[in-house]
Amino acid sequence: MNSNKKHIILNVIFILLFSIYWESISTEFWVYNRERMGIFLLNHLPVIVLLYWMFVFFVSLFVSEKLYQIITGKQEIPLFDKKLYVLDIISFGIIGTILEALFHTLNWFEYNADLHWSLLPLINLPFNAIAGYFGVGMFIPTTMRYYRKHI
Repeated sequence: MNSNKKHIILNVIFILLFSIYWESISTEFWVYNRERMGIFLLNHLPVIVLLYWMFVFFVSLFVSEKLYQIITGKQEIPLFDKKLYVLDIISFGIIGTILEALFHTLNWFEYNADLHWSLLPLINLPFNAIAGYFGVGMFIPTTMRYYRKHI
């Protein structure tokens, strides 16, 4: 198997494990619209959410790596570089927030009212959700690159 296919398979496995973990520990934060979300695993995890996380990861990695190449003029993507790290955080945070706002607007889910989260004006999303995307962007893309280089 060539290196590129191995990286894609590894990324998919990593994202699936992350998304199952993340959604499992955060089930109390939102209520999914069962009519819009389709098939559920274990009665609480919509299959479409797994696809959502794959899309967020692949697009944000692509965007941050392309921006890195444009900014630095380098074609090689390093395991870790401060510029790449900041671009990962920004890309993941912005792409995740935009998609969360879109799916919330489309009524795919509602935030649990018992949480009493403060909402960011204009986009009507909780600060906690937005901070979560930027927080995940601090750890997961770099971790994925580490495993890409070492497996």
